[in-house]
Amino acid sequence: MKNILEDLFEGDLAGRKETFSDDPAYQEAIDWVVRTEDALRAALPAPKLSLAAAFADAQMELTCLTERRAFVTGVRLGVRLLRAMEEDPWAIAEPKNACG
Repeated sequence: MKNILEDLFEGDLAGRKETFSDDPAYQEAIDWVVRTEDALRAALPAPKLSLAAAFADAQMELTCLTERRAFVTGVRLGVRLLRAMEEDPWAIAEPKNACG
């Protein structure tokens, strides 16, 4: 059974689903991936295409695991910050200017 943070990451808990379709930087990155993949497919001989696909799948799996870990780490950090603020609301405030 996954923990609650992984469920939240996967969208299995009630929450707002976000899409990246509105982000121009995300679309640009997708276009780059597609162009690069098309060029790679054109450059490789047919017997090597399955190896390239396996590499892409492995890279995607690693990326997914990394994103999940970063999400969980970020949520835990956020909770720690909230706890610190409960104990001392000024603990993470910006430092005061020495002049006033």
